Amino acid sequence: MQVNVNVQKFINIIFKATLNYSVDYLQLHFIDGRIKSGMVTDNRGVVTLLDIENDGIIGVTKNDDIVFNFSEPNRKLISFLNLIDEDEAKMEIVEDEKIVIKSGKGARGSVVTFCRESILQNNVLKKSSNDNIPYFHELEITDDILNVTFEKIRKIGTLFGKIYVTIEDGVLYLESSDKNNVHTDGHREFLADNIEIDDLSICFDYPNFCNLMEVLKDSRGSGKEFEMKFAYLRERNGGMIHTTSTDGTEQYFLINRES
Repeated sequence: MQVNVNVQKFINIIFKATLNYSVDYLQLHFIDGRIKSGMVTDNRGVVTLLDIENDGIIGVTKNDDIVFNFSEPNRKLISFLNLIDEDEAKMEIVEDEKIVIKSGKGARGSVVTFCRESILQNNVLKKSSNDNIPYFHELEITDDILNVTFEKIRKIGTLFGKIYVTIEDGVLYLESSDKNNVHTDGHREFLADNIEIDDLSICFDYPNFCNLMEVLKDSRGSGKEFEMKFAYLRERNGGMIHTTSTDGTEQYFLINRES
């Protein structure tokens, strides 16, 4: 099957589906004129769900049903896409086997093979089951939240490698420190007050949080709005940050880690 690829838009789709390459595997399902993807990291710390318009592969129609499976997409796919100087290139899709990308004089090209779908079976999320999760707060992601509040936590987080969602006396904070060390330094930023839940602190991986920030900055730059929902299941000692676009086409989940 012969199609064209908008190189930068295709790279952007991969960037979102893997949460800035947090996930080492990639499945893109082209169906009904859209791209659907649900990916999970090996340690279950990150989940991504996309149901977005297909503006990356030109020539795939609403009647087509095509699946791309890649392992290590940052190394095995992005490396080849970055060789293309033109905005668009020709792509041949060899079903269940590979893609062949050609561009420039003499139609120089790259061959990128698919991995077996069985390799991805533990990293593909077929459906979401988050509808009944009891969120204790929802936060609109504004430019100030993203570029000031989150940015300060990102800068200081390099010292600790951890991010915490903390509730203390009904106030919700985002902070970075090391709560395993009673003498730790740290910094916290106010998010909201009047939170009706007992005091708690939920730990998340610093790199995952930074990758989420990068994806949000990119998507907001194209006009999308996002909200961030916070959940804690005390009986499981488990917490989650669920970030979703207001149109529901992009969803990103960060799952807590042990502090």
